[in-house]
Amino acid sequence: MQEHSASTTGRPLRYHGTKISSSRETKLWFAQFGYKTFTKPELVATFVAELVEKLWVPQTRSFMARQLRRRLHQSKIDDAEVTTHDIQVGHNALALWEETRQPFTMEALERLREGLKRCGTRGFIDTLALRTRQDHMRDLVGGIGNKRKRGIHSSKDATWPDPLLQAMAVKFHEADHWAIALDVQFRASGIEWVPGSPGGRITSTAVVRLQSTKTAIPLLVPAGGSGTLLREVSEATIEHEKRIQRQAAERERPRINFGCKLPFITIPDLIVDGLAKSRKILASKSDRLFLGHYELAMNTLTTNLQHPLCQYMLMLILTVCSSTDTPQVLLKATEFSVSMAGKRKDPAQLALAMATRMLWFVFPRIFPWQTAPYSLSCGGSEMAKKLGTR
Repeated sequence: MQEHSASTTGRPLRYHGTKISSSRETKLWFAQFGYKTFTKPELVATFVAELVEKLWVPQTRSFMARQLRRRLHQSKIDDAEVTTHDIQVGHNALALWEETRQPFTMEALERLREGLKRCGTRGFIDTLALRTRQDHMRDLVGGIGNKRKRGIHSSKDATWPDPLLQAMAVKFHEADHWAIALDVQFRASGIEWVPGSPGGRITSTAVVRLQSTKTAIPLLVPAGGSGTLLREVSEATIEHEKRIQRQAAERERPRINFGCKLPFITIPDLIVDGLAKSRKILASKSDRLFLGHYELAMNTLTTNLQHPLCQYMLMLILTVCSSTDTPQVLLKATEFSVSMAGKRKDPAQLALAMATRMLWFVFPRIFPWQTAPYSLSCGGSEMAKKLGTR
């Protein structure tokens, strides 16, 4: 008889061999709590948590480590340049991965891959595809009872499917309910990837990354009656999905980098670039009054940069000009739309034109509407015609 260890509940995990111990461990549990254990949400949650933490994680980790160690010592033609030192580095990386508290996070996987990189194809771990957690859990629950499909999710010596199958045989809950419960616990345990099975059997050469669906949460209203397992796991899943979606939305929320600190203490580079381009475009003598109008606008902006309306104006200009399409506001419209006038306008020149137009209304006395004799800049009416719809 083998030396046995005990879980946090005091129940034996191994004796008389792994296969027998798996069956007896579950029978002892059922005898202790009774088959109605699976009508109590808190006890079912305890069962699933221990199944994942005490059986699935260590057994799957052991499988990956055992297979990778075996591969490190397999001679391959493509790895002729791999040295003994490289293999030792791979062993060290593997040992560190085994000691990781949550070995099935993507971060832990990337560290392991980095450590195995020098071992060439011997230590290569491919990512087969992204898969939703819901689909994976449904396949897991539906497949472990089938001898041909069981090998997709577990190794030959794994015992974790046995207690799950016996618990599911009680028939208090449908397979989908168990899939939800496992999904919740996999998330809680930080399991972000699982070994792949490209040839129909679990392998160490490839992994499948688990991800949440980006669509709306399907369980908008918790299912099941009050106090039932289904209600508890439904509520936990909904709340967890909402939290994940909020975090993802926060990370993916578009942000505009103004390229300088607020409040503005200098004219933004985008507008300065627009003025530089206009100086080249309006270099001829016939256009000097238009260029003079731009110069007047920039001098006015520089002098009044700390004015609250100028600060707000610059933020609005940089926001609009950061758009990948040229925005417009149609006559009598109350919102922006995409300009259909053609290709996107040059952001720098658009920013300069917007700043000039806005300054007319902020400081109307500085910009006469008509061109005065011997003036160095044209009047607002002529400039408006020059700008057109710019």
